[in-house]
Amino acid sequence: MRRSCESCKNTCCDDMKIGIRDDYKEKAINPQELIPGTWLLVSGITWVKKKNEKWKCRAFDIKTKLCRIYKYRPPLCRGFQCKFARKRIRKRAINYLRVVGDSIYTLTFTQR
Repeated sequence: MRRSCESCKNTCCDDMKIGIRDDYKEKAINPQELIPGTWLLVSGITWVKKKNEKWKCRAFDIKTKLCRIYKYRPPLCRGFQCKFARKRIRKRAINYLRVVGDSIYTLTFTQR
């Protein structure tokens, strides 16, 4: 059974939580201190801070719930395994740091 992104209520591109790895806390910009509307480049993706203090990928279209750059999406997005796409996938990437280990930020998927 497959589910399309258009009907998914759990988007991997919206309502993300961005944090700083402990070993970079003094060197990095703290995402919590940034105001809504600010852009932050993390792992090749431009994130925009929302009013609810969460983050949205700049390429994510809220109306269609689809990626505007899907064909050219960065490696982080290509490596993401959606637990709703296929029946057999039981493990979901809660912390994207497991996918990309060179980032100073952690990206956490928020399930709705």
